[in-house]
Amino acid sequence: MSLLRHRVFIALGIFLWLQSRERLTRAARALAILAVVGAAMEIACRAAELADKLATPLPVAGLFSDAMLAWLLAAELIVLSVRAAAGSRGSPAGMSALRALGIVAYPFYLMHQSLGLPIIGGLDTAGFSPGAAILLTLGGVLAASLSVSAVLEPRLRR
Repeated sequence: MSLLRHRVFIALGIFLWLQSRERLTRAARALAILAVVGAAMEIACRAAELADKLATPLPVAGLFSDAMLAWLLAAELIVLSVRAAAGSRGSPAGMSALRALGIVAYPFYLMHQSLGLPIIGGLDTAGFSPGAAILLTLGGVLAASLSVSAVLEPRLRR
């Protein structure tokens, strides 16, 4: 049941894949726009759900705007990486960085709530400002994601 709330994001990934293969129809583009609106609605609902679960409740509007900004930045990185991969444009260093972001994206997705909520809750309880807590939490989840993708996954594949 918990995957129901993620379907809109999965649909956006499918639309992006179709676009990268130049198989996105006009009707599918309209549905993709609806999916973006649905994604914003899901983020707003999740922000409202989580806003008062922290030791110091956050205003829903602030949590929503921070979450939307993070999602839009991540979505832009995904779009840029798909475009770069499709055209194989860019410097080798830039392509390498995009590849690294792509490899770390799935572990980040899997851990961002299960690891991020306890971290941000602990930082909030310790008295960190909301902005500092969010940045430190993102850094912590990113570090954990990098360790999974760079250390654990290669060892498990051997």
